[in-house]
Amino acid sequence: MKSEHLEDLLADGISRKFATYYLDLAMKEYDNPAYDPSYVKWAHEHGFLADCAYAYDLNDDNVEHYLSDYDYYKVWPVNNWTRVWINDKLTLKQVLDGTEFSEFMPRYYFYTAPEGLRRLTDAPQAPKPATAEELCDVLRTVGEFACKPCNGTTSLGFAHLAYHDGSYHIDDQSVDASSIERFLAEHPNYVFTEYLRPSRQFAPYSPHIHTLRIVTVNENGMPRIVGGYLRIPNKFSGEANYIIIDKDNAEKFNVFIDFNGETGAFGPGKLTCVNRSVLTNEHPDNGLPLSGTIENYDELKRIVMGIAQRFSTIEYMGFDIGVTDAGFKCMEINSHPGIKYMQIFKPIYDDPFLGDYFHRKVAAIDGLDAEGKHARNGIAR
Repeated sequence: MKSEHLEDLLADGISRKFATYYLDLAMKEYDNPAYDPSYVKWAHEHGFLADCAYAYDLNDDNVEHYLSDYDYYKVWPVNNWTRVWINDKLTLKQVLDGTEFSEFMPRYYFYTAPEGLRRLTDAPQAPKPATAEELCDVLRTVGEFACKPCNGTTSLGFAHLAYHDGSYHIDDQSVDASSIERFLAEHPNYVFTEYLRPSRQFAPYSPHIHTLRIVTVNENGMPRIVGGYLRIPNKFSGEANYIIIDKDNAEKFNVFIDFNGETGAFGPGKLTCVNRSVLTNEHPDNGLPLSGTIENYDELKRIVMGIAQRFSTIEYMGFDIGVTDAGFKCMEINSHPGIKYMQIFKPIYDDPFLGDYFHRKVAAIDGLDAEGKHARNGIAR
C-alpha cells in the first residue's frame, strides 16, 4: 500500500518537491465526480493517480505491468546536475546556439527578465535597452510570436501574439500597442519565440503545431531512443495543443498517437478523456487517418541522437518536436518527461530495456539508508 502521508513519502526517499506534488494531485482526485471513490482509493494504494489508472484501464490483473506514478516521481531526478542545461527553454537555446544543432531550435526574440525586457539571439541587436516598442516592431515584421513561461509545463500559460490587418492580437483578441506593453509587464520569465506552423504532412489535421515526443536514454555514452508519442491538436486543445482533462473538462479530450522511435511510423491513436482512453484510427474533428510515417525521419533521428550524445551527462530526456516545412523544431527538452501517454500504448514494464532501467532506478533508492533517503528530500530543481 502506498501512503497518502507526506512524512511517509519523504521517509521513502522522494523529494519534497515531488512528494507534495503527487499528494496534491491525489487528494484532488477524491473531489472529481467523474471518478469512482473506491477506484481512486485502489489506484492510490497501488501508487497510481486515478487519472492514469483510468487511462490504462488498470486492474488487479495488469497493474504490475505499469510503472506507477509514485515510483516515477520517486526516482526524480534521474539526471545529475547537468539537467539544468535543458530544464528551461532559454538555457537550452543558448547551449545549442552556434552548434550544428542551432537550427533545431525555433527563433528566440525576447525575454521578460525581472530587470526588464531583454533581446535574445534572433532579435535585431542594438546598443540600447530593449523596449516594448521594439518588440512591437519585430512582431509587425515576423507576424506572430509564441509566448510561454521559460520553464513551464503542460502548455500552461501559452499565449499567441500576432500582428495582421493593421492591428495587434493577443490570443485572437484585437488589442492596441499599450496592451502589448501591459502583457509584457504581467508575464515575467516569458520567452517570445517563433510561432511554429505544421508541415504539409500535418497541416491537414490542424493549423496549429503538434508535439512529437521522443524519449532517449543515454547510459555510458550510448544513447538510444526508448519511446515516444505524437500529440495532435483538436477543437478542444487548440493552439496550445494540450488541455488538462479534469472535472471541469469532463467532456473534452486530447488526441495521442502511438509512435515508433526506430522507424518514425505512427498510429493508431487514442482519445484521452477524464476517466478513460478510447482507441481510434481517425482524427475526431476531420476523420483523417491517424497513421503514417514522419517524413525525413532518418534526419530527425540523427539530430536527436546527436544532441543526446552531446548532452552525454544527461541520461534521460524527452524531446518535444514540431515538424514544419522549415525543418524539425525543438520546442523544449524535458529532464523528467511524463510517462502517462507512453504507457497508454505500451506498459513500461513490458519493455525489456525500460523495464530493467526503471527497476534499477527504484531499487537504488530503496537500497539507501535513512540518511541517504533524507538527503534526497531537499533536491529542489
